[in-house]
Amino acid sequence: MKSKKENIEQYGQEDHVFRYAAWAASTAAGASQKCRFKVSKGVALLKEVDLEKLAKGFHYLKEVNEFDIWHDAKCKDLTKKAKEILNDTKSGEKPRFTYGVAAKLLNCYLKTIFVTQFIGNLSATEKEKVSVIHPPIDRLLINSIKNKLRLIYADSEMEEKRKFWNSKDIQSWSLYKPRDYKKVIGEIKQIQKKRNQPLWMIEAYWPGHQ
Repeated sequence: MKSKKENIEQYGQEDHVFRYAAWAASTAAGASQKCRFKVSKGVALLKEVDLEKLAKGFHYLKEVNEFDIWHDAKCKDLTKKAKEILNDTKSGEKPRFTYGVAAKLLNCYLKTIFVTQFIGNLSATEKEKVSVIHPPIDRLLINSIKNKLRLIYADSEMEEKRKFWNSKDIQSWSLYKPRDYKKVIGEIKQIQKKRNQPLWMIEAYWPGHQ
């Protein structure tokens, strides 16, 4: 058995980054009343689908043209592994670890590692990679966007976009199936493309920091 001193001496920045990002992501994703899980379970999930290595740096983050395919595959991997790793609820059922919960876990993890950096320290390639990382989707962000439609869309788009953001299938992020999630993130991509802004900047509307 290794001594505590040996463990501390072997503890590096990669471990530090992973632990913090995994804690932040697991805390956020495990907040859904429909899918409560401990941080330790979130950490195990991230490790099981080979996401721990991302804490080593940008060279492990997929290129821009590969990101969405990779993201979709990882969300599906997480939902499969959750069936093995998460404990049954008191009623004997598995927590509802949906595609939406998987996306929240992955997006918060990526945000913590790559998005919350000093932008001036990043290369052009790294900035481009950061620009396509999906923002975490939750009810706070969706409701905030709904309340600011006139700031986001032209008058000619208002009726269509109001219907979109009020549609029942996108209100509960923790129940998202792949098509629901892709519907929302696709609309956010269109908003940010028109503004010539990275995806993370849509979180200017997120009130969860208050």
